[in-house]
Amino acid sequence: MAEHLFLCGLSTAQRVNYNGGRELYLHGPQRNVRLRLDDVRSQLVKVESEELLTDLAEIAVYVFAADCAVPRGGMTFKKVGADWRRTFRLVIGVRHPGMWREPERFDALREVVQFLSDETWHFEFVDLANAPMIQAYLGLANTDADRSGGTTVMLFSGGLDSFAGAIHELNTSNRHIVLVSRRLGGLTDECQRKLATDLKKLYGGRVTHVGVTAGLTKETEADEHTQRTRSFLFAAIAIVAAAIEESDRLRFYENGIMSVNLPIATEVVGARASRSTHPRSLLLLGQLARLVWGGGIKIDNPFIWKTKVEVIRELMARPERDSIRLTLSCSHTRGIDKYKTHCGKCAQCIQRRISTLGAGAADQDPEEAYAIDLLRGARQDGEARQMAIGMISAAVDFRRLSEVGFATTFASEFGWLTDSFPGHSPDEVARNFIAMFKRHGDAVREIFVNATKEHAAALFDKTLPESSLLRTWYESAGPEMDETYRAKLERPAVEAPNGNVIDEIETFVVLLALDEKRQRVLIDGIAPIDGPTNYRVISVLAKRHREDREAERLPENYRTIRAAELAHEASVTCDTAGRQAVSRLRGRLTREFAALYPPGLPQDAVIENVHGKGYRLNPNVRIVDQNELARR
Repeated sequence: MAEHLFLCGLSTAQRVNYNGGRELYLHGPQRNVRLRLDDVRSQLVKVESEELLTDLAEIAVYVFAADCAVPRGGMTFKKVGADWRRTFRLVIGVRHPGMWREPERFDALREVVQFLSDETWHFEFVDLANAPMIQAYLGLANTDADRSGGTTVMLFSGGLDSFAGAIHELNTSNRHIVLVSRRLGGLTDECQRKLATDLKKLYGGRVTHVGVTAGLTKETEADEHTQRTRSFLFAAIAIVAAAIEESDRLRFYENGIMSVNLPIATEVVGARASRSTHPRSLLLLGQLARLVWGGGIKIDNPFIWKTKVEVIRELMARPERDSIRLTLSCSHTRGIDKYKTHCGKCAQCIQRRISTLGAGAADQDPEEAYAIDLLRGARQDGEARQMAIGMISAAVDFRRLSEVGFATTFASEFGWLTDSFPGHSPDEVARNFIAMFKRHGDAVREIFVNATKEHAAALFDKTLPESSLLRTWYESAGPEMDETYRAKLERPAVEAPNGNVIDEIETFVVLLALDEKRQRVLIDGIAPIDGPTNYRVISVLAKRHREDREAERLPENYRTIRAAELAHEASVTCDTAGRQAVSRLRGRLTREFAALYPPGLPQDAVIENVHGKGYRLNPNVRIVDQNELARR
């Protein structure tokens, strides 16, 4: 995979140390990247980490600019996933290169960018000459904001969730809120300004709207529009705004269905499945914010356990419900106009329309605002139609999956989720999300059942477009979904000891990676297994496992190793100690899996104890590279 080198803010003398690479500049005569925050209050707060905060803002702009500058190879999705992932190397001039090289801060930066983008990023930091301060990027305004109750900074896209979030924040606290929006021009800017102005009229000095212009300049066209690092850019800007406002709270308001963004179909996978407000993203952003700023800022999403239907129902109880029609959720903003503000094809439009119908808000979200009607509109064959079918099919199937079925079908995703809520048990987190997705499935089913009754004559007479979602669903009694997803859902059922019917889990595939540098074992869905003994034991078993797979042995013929030999090769003192080490490890894995997949996986799911022969990795274990595991 080619590495894309970017030299960011380097001097002429520094550039000679690098062969090739694209040059990016935020300041000086060669400036081709821009950053500006308008309407920030004039009384700037002096914080000790101001220079690090300015560094963070500039790093985020450079990351975003590099992301936009490298195309993923066109809009051909035959190999969507690995072929879409790129590798970047950014050499960045900063005010405190030594502080950014410190392992904890460096790792926190890289981890959050890699998780958000689902790609590989390498950073190198050098001294920045003639460095401007944050004031150079601010368009100041004298504001009379009421900050007596504290301040909340929140990202404000002008979409339905962010507007509902602003109303929620204003009515559940007495705080001043700072709405941070990206300036995109056209209808999006108009929407954001109109909504913010209306909120200011209603809530007076409790609302401030900050517009941000960031990214490549007009003279430098973007070649890639997926922009997975956009959320990192605006989170970084929001952290700077929070420092200026002395805020202890940064909030991303988005419903839990879109935040978690389960991979429901092949059209929504890999680098195309956004992680902008994923719970792990917010956890990592919070860690980075504390390392850069040092303040006690909390980054969260109060809507994380809510479906979009539930978000809209809350908004419908407020006088501001009539402003729903002014919000803009469509991701295809280039082709929209003020009459058809939503394309009706993208995931955001489909989710919005499902939710306004489910929440009884159809009058506030008129059908004529969509280029394609959700239920009755003709949809051309191709990726967009398959995605729509996949979204509906998955939602309906969420209703029938057992808790174990959910955990096994979406093992990778639930692994990230259960690790993203410190203070909550994995079981509690998993159950909350499963309940939310089931409620979402109930809402989608109700919409289609009611629509089938309403349009029964047209369905019977076949006067609805053949490619419409309602007719497709009616005539197929549930269309075929992505084959991989369908296969996961259709595992044979067995009866658990407690009498509940669960998915067959004996065939569950465990993904395992070895982190040689940190001497730990990574297993998909559970916390890393630390400790040199654990690492050596698994390494010995993994070596034989790889050899058996490469030799194409049948699973029943995979070799075992006796406790004495395992103890010797893993440098354990004796065979008894070897058996104890394996027993402890098997017990820990059993407990971890039981917490994630109640009532648990078999004790032999990772390490098998073949009676009379010894130990081996279960043939269903798949050993992968740790980078591949991190991408799942």
